[in-house]
Amino acid sequence: MGKVKNNNKITIVVTGGGTGGHYYPAMSIIDGINSHFQKYFPNKELKIFYIGSQFGIEETLIARTDIPYFLLKIKGFARTINIRSILNNLILPVRILLSMRKVKKIFNDIKVDAVIGTGGYVTAIPGKIAIKNNIPLYLQEQNGYPGLTNRILSKNSRIIFYAYEEIKKYIPKEVKLIKSGNPTQTNIKLLSKSKAVVPFHLSKTKFTIFIFGGSQGSRSINKYFSQNIKEIIDKYHIQFIWQTGRKNYTEIKSQLGNISSIFLTPYVYNMSEAYSSADLIISRAGALTIAEIKKMHIPSLLIPLPSAAANHQLVNARSLEKIGATIILEEKNLNKNILISTIGKLINDKHKIYDMKRALRKNKQLDSVRIVSTNILIDLKRNKL
Repeated sequence: MGKVKNNNKITIVVTGGGTGGHYYPAMSIIDGINSHFQKYFPNKELKIFYIGSQFGIEETLIARTDIPYFLLKIKGFARTINIRSILNNLILPVRILLSMRKVKKIFNDIKVDAVIGTGGYVTAIPGKIAIKNNIPLYLQEQNGYPGLTNRILSKNSRIIFYAYEEIKKYIPKEVKLIKSGNPTQTNIKLLSKSKAVVPFHLSKTKFTIFIFGGSQGSRSINKYFSQNIKEIIDKYHIQFIWQTGRKNYTEIKSQLGNISSIFLTPYVYNMSEAYSSADLIISRAGALTIAEIKKMHIPSLLIPLPSAAANHQLVNARSLEKIGATIILEEKNLNKNILISTIGKLINDKHKIYDMKRALRKNKQLDSVRIVSTNILIDLKRNKL
């Protein structure tokens, strides 16, 4: 494509976004490639770029890094029926064409040697252009049921890295699969609770619950806790870190006002502190959330998203339930007293909390970032780059 390739330089594009479940693995893989590159290519220079969407979570997060990036003006197909969704779907073909033109120019300008995709609609165009131009394509799939983009690209990828065995039902048999687990944020580390709670202005000794519904928040979980959190605090004398997502934050803030036992925020940037403050997590069961819970050894009460494709969040949650590290609660029970009573049982049963933590510590974790990054670099080396 265009310019002559500089043989002393290897250029890699990492793409994937829309939600934290796709964006953060992409960032972790970039860290891994940077860390291991010189071992496999001691005499070459690495150039690594990120491609995301203007409409995804990455639009605000990527600028906080020092990674060179490009953002495409593209959204996925909207499945809900309202005026905004209809307009989005009508202009989607135009956005696809403009994004394809932009990505072709990017690839031509930077002379891409490999593409790594972590899923989400934004991966589709760089992935397709890589395939068309015989550029090695590698995919990382977080869930047991692959997302649409990864299903489409899978048959032309060199390696697919996966976390759940269920993926094998949906991937062509000729495609190379490597079990890697899910790459978590490399900067997430366990801290002492007494230090971790300081940014949240909470007690160092109270039982603390961290609520979140993924990077974008969960309307159902938010609605339940906005109606019941005061009762829970009064009944059990506990405190909360609550990530609402940006869409619901203002409404919840105005409804609750300032409560000293709640740190309310649209988004948590300092996840090490949030996880380290938590005695219990209440959340959806996205693949990245499961991986981070395992890494940080935190007991959880998981509420899988019932509309997730092939009910993959329930599959994710059961991986923790099998080892005794979580309690699964169906969303249909959110309007009943089951959640409040379950929280109470966990607060009052220190042995149960301890057993859940111990189960997580005993559960050996794969070094996902290293597995993904080193296998990609080994494969590129075999291609004689």
